[in-house]
Amino acid sequence: MAIRTHHAFLLVIGVFSLYLTLAGFNALRVLKSDSARKFGHGLSAVMALGIAAFLYIAVRSLQQGNPAGATVLLVFAAVAGFLVWQDHTVLRSRTPQGPITLHIGRMVGAWISAFTAFLVVNGTMQPPILNWLLPTVIGVPVIVFWIGKKTAGSPRHR
Repeated sequence: MAIRTHHAFLLVIGVFSLYLTLAGFNALRVLKSDSARKFGHGLSAVMALGIAAFLYIAVRSLQQGNPAGATVLLVFAAVAGFLVWQDHTVLRSRTPQGPITLHIGRMVGAWISAFTAFLVVNGTMQPPILNWLLPTVIGVPVIVFWIGKKTAGSPRHR
C-alpha cells in the first residue's frame, strides 16, 4: 500500500519493522542453527540495501523541498545502519548472550517502530513531537531492563 500511494514514511517504517521482526525472530535460532546465522547475515545485507534506498529517498525529499521528511529518513538510515553493524558483530561472535540481546532489542524495537508509525499517522498528542518520541521513551528502558535481566548471570556481566 505504501508503494502504491507514495507514502515514503510508511514504506520506510514497514521495511524497518519487518527487518526488526525477522532479525529478532531469527536471533534465538542462531543458538541452534548455523543456517540461521547465514540467514541473519543475508537479512543484514538486505537491510543494507534498504538503507541505501532510505538515503536515496532522503535526497529526493530534499530536492523536492521536504527537509523534515529527509531528516526522518536519515535518522532511520542511521539507526538501521547501527543495527546492521550490531547484527553483523553479534552473528560473527559465538557468545550465547549475543543472540538473546539481539532478540530482545529487535522484538521490542519492532514494537517501538510500529507504535511510532501508528501515533505519527493517527496521534493527536500535543506537542506533535510526542507522537514521535513517546514510544522510544517507553521502549528503550524496557529493552535495557530485559537485556540486563536476561544477561545478568552471563560471564560478560560478572
